[in-house]
Amino acid sequence: MGGGYSLTHPGFHIFTSSVMLATGIPGYVAQPLVAILFSSLMVLCAFLLIRRAWNMPIAPLIAAFMVASSRYDLEMLLWGGYPNVVALTMISALFYLFLMEDVSTKMSITLISFLTGTLIFTHSLSTLVYLCIVLPLILLELLFSVKSSKTKNRRFPAKLASSISLGFIISLPFVIKVLPAYLENIKMGMFVGGIEENKEATILTRIVPISLVLASLIPGFSFIAFSKKYSGPLFLRVSLLFCLWIIVPALATQSFIFGLYTDFFRLMHFIVMPVLIFLAIFADHGIGFISRGVKFLTKPENVKKVQCIFSLILTTLILLIVPLSSLPMFAGPSSGFTIANYYHVVSSPEFQSVQWIKEKTPADAIFVSEHGYGWWVSGFGERPTLSGTDPQFLIIPHEFEAARTSRTLLDSNFILDNGLIEVRDDGGYFARYNPMLLVKSEYSM
Repeated sequence: MGGGYSLTHPGFHIFTSSVMLATGIPGYVAQPLVAILFSSLMVLCAFLLIRRAWNMPIAPLIAAFMVASSRYDLEMLLWGGYPNVVALTMISALFYLFLMEDVSTKMSITLISFLTGTLIFTHSLSTLVYLCIVLPLILLELLFSVKSSKTKNRRFPAKLASSISLGFIISLPFVIKVLPAYLENIKMGMFVGGIEENKEATILTRIVPISLVLASLIPGFSFIAFSKKYSGPLFLRVSLLFCLWIIVPALATQSFIFGLYTDFFRLMHFIVMPVLIFLAIFADHGIGFISRGVKFLTKPENVKKVQCIFSLILTTLILLIVPLSSLPMFAGPSSGFTIANYYHVVSSPEFQSVQWIKEKTPADAIFVSEHGYGWWVSGFGERPTLSGTDPQFLIIPHEFEAARTSRTLLDSNFILDNGLIEVRDDGGYFARYNPMLLVKSEYSM
């Protein structure tokens, strides 16, 4: 929007275009279908990750069910974050490949490097978060492999570093092409708080509460305890990976302290998968505890102990359920229809208007629209559209002036007539926001 670079990575669109060429389906059908496909693969990744990491009977199925009914996955599909869904699935698949030890080194390096290169082509923020997780993992693996006598543990950091390097080599032509655009926009203030309008709006509306960040650290460090229970060593590859998977995005939401600004709530999407995996493992533990409790209840001499244990369990459940239910991260899928209605921007009359725009207006006509409706006018109407997007949702510097102009036009009630800007006689901004109220008195004549 507003001309200039869009900084949209083409991976998702290349894949979707291939699907369209192979099947002949239109783009508005192919894009959600591809996103739903990768959303389904994310469910499979959750199942395989737990099955590979921990030898637990029920946790993989619980995790798959939780991911399938996750509110955040549904939300991304509804607001059109299709590349986000694809990138999150790729990260989960990459972490699964990290844990596969029964695959040859050549095959592992090939798969990891290919997926890393594809991730770079698909989504910039996901690539950055992925690197911020993997690089500390390599350093920690190097640190712990010095004390390990196993050759496999010493090879893993080198294999992982080689795979990531090859992934960057695969995507090097694309990186060389887009890097100047990123550097130019960063110089103009992108991500570093140089755009005051974006900085103030982000601080006011998109800061993640510190209580939510601290709460997300609990499952992060709990993976170390699971490693101790199931594998023996505290700092195993599995525990380090899942711990970093939660801690890095959680701490990154507070990067405004260091002068870095973005839509911080987007970083919370990276935490959802490992948190759901933690809850699945926790539920598996709970089921095991109940099964042991049933055996304990069969003994008559344990009646008083059972009463104390049930009182303790009830108190613990109350203390856990009340705070967790108030956190948006743990909201269940029951709010799905509410979310769907929130993102339901275009109904039949609006879509007919978009069709009229496509058929009755010149191809070079420029439209001004509110944020949600602008996507439809630009996409289905196939007309250049300036959207009145709020500044906290913008990143690229040249977009802010276009969005500010759009909001001014919409708020001032301007209309375009024969290329000239006019103001309606109804008073525009003043009349709409300061209406005249006529009150009829009961005793008036």
